[in-house]
Amino acid sequence: MSAFRLGAVPYLNGRPLVAWFDALECPDGVEVALAPPSQLAAAVRAGQFDAALASSFEMLRAPGLVALPGISISARAEVMSVRLFSKVPIAHVRTVALDASSLSSAALTRIVLSDAYGLDPAYVTMAPDIGAMLERCDAALLIGDLRLFEDAAPHMLDLGRAWHDLTGLPFVYAAWLAREDADRQALGRLVQSAKDWGVRHLDRIASEWSAATGLPGDRVRRYLSDIMWYDLVPEHWSALAEFQRRCIAHGLVPEGVALNRCRALVGDGAHE
Repeated sequence: MSAFRLGAVPYLNGRPLVAWFDALECPDGVEVALAPPSQLAAAVRAGQFDAALASSFEMLRAPGLVALPGISISARAEVMSVRLFSKVPIAHVRTVALDASSLSSAALTRIVLSDAYGLDPAYVTMAPDIGAMLERCDAALLIGDLRLFEDAAPHMLDLGRAWHDLTGLPFVYAAWLAREDADRQALGRLVQSAKDWGVRHLDRIASEWSAATGLPGDRVRRYLSDIMWYDLVPEHWSALAEFQRRCIAHGLVPEGVALNRCRALVGDGAHE
């Protein structure tokens, strides 16, 4: 029986945080399952996972989950893998198809289109099929590796860049979330070890991903090394607080949900 059961996203941006669990250097006793971010937090709450690399939006809409310290999937500005593709200029968008895999990015789309563009389009949630989405709507939100390195429509908005232009802050897409009754210190040490290993082996991870998917190796390496940001530091908490404020203003989450974080013990190797 596994000592810990973890859930994680199946995308390239999460690979440096979980690749260690497949490596020979990783100790036995850790089980990792991959699922879309929209499913992971519910599985943690249901007891299927001890912790999951789950959507940051889950921290805002209900109590009971705690962010493990020091680790996130974030981007300072451009993110590449969270994009709005549109048949019409962004300012003319009236209907949007949201990727059903997404929570944080779906909320981010609503905020950016309203606060940066003054838009109030109609939204529909769909499976991530760009053809079907754009057949039904003016624009489509896609997350993950799909269309990561190509343009899928005449107009494109990088949601991470748009958020940074709007707020001056990075955006936190996901973090390790655990139940309050979990052994959070042991989990924190475990996922910190995985992060440390992954950051040291970004070139190896990029090469393996490129070989498996056919994506250009140099662009995969740039994405992991220059676009993604895997820390969870005070700047990220400021960004999460701003995201929460705007989500509340738009009626996307209730007021009064605390942004819970697990603070590391001195000497445990993890930190904020």
